[in-house]
Amino acid sequence: MGVYVFGLGIPGLLLVGAGLRVLAGDPVPGHLPPWAGAIALWPGTALVVVAGAYVARWSGRSPGRLLARAPGACRILWGFATLPYAAGAWILLVLTRAVTRESVAHVVAPSLWLGGVPLPWQGPPVRARGIDAVLNLCLEFGDMARLSRDPALAYRRVPLLDGSAPLPDEFREAVEWATARLAEGRTLLVHCAQGHGRSATVAAALLVVLGRTADSEAAFAALAAVRPRVHPSTAQKTAVGFFLKPEA
Repeated sequence: MGVYVFGLGIPGLLLVGAGLRVLAGDPVPGHLPPWAGAIALWPGTALVVVAGAYVARWSGRSPGRLLARAPGACRILWGFATLPYAAGAWILLVLTRAVTRESVAHVVAPSLWLGGVPLPWQGPPVRARGIDAVLNLCLEFGDMARLSRDPALAYRRVPLLDGSAPLPDEFREAVEWATARLAEGRTLLVHCAQGHGRSATVAAALLVVLGRTADSEAAFAALAAVRPRVHPSTAQKTAVGFFLKPEA
């Protein structure tokens, strides 16, 4: 988690500082115009704000739930402040998909799909696969394919920061909702941004809870066999083991 805090926070503070210097008219190399300061200030602020969300998560709080309980104006402000970060993440996502040619989702068990966030043009292919329930674990991305607007499709969002592990109550919410939808006979897609970390963490827990694998280690191995780029962090693997302890 510290990698995200410092990796985002330090560049963000540097950009904010540079932007404020330019706006204040301080001499900087290249004699940049004031509008250049504003351009640096916005993405810098976005990085600092997102780094702050990681600090909150580091302290044991859920940024997603904090946002959900915040007034509407605060959520709008968050969306505006972090827009450059979300735009950068979206560009990286599209480029990664184009380079790796990885499928948006893979079947990892009967009626259970694991994948990345469906892009706007990938909504129809997702529906064509018979998926009628979606669990979105992205904090940085909403429902880009507008799947939640389909009245025949069950949709739940449990927003988690990129690279983070679910807190116990987030884990419980995600797994209980997913198992309930599977019990209804639905076909479920569990996704994060790329389908490698957050979604794999929840999918691994589901495989154990559903009796598809004996433990989390076997579950992650099964996921990687189908979707080779699955790479949960140590914290995410530990979170699965901690969540499953009552099940043992």
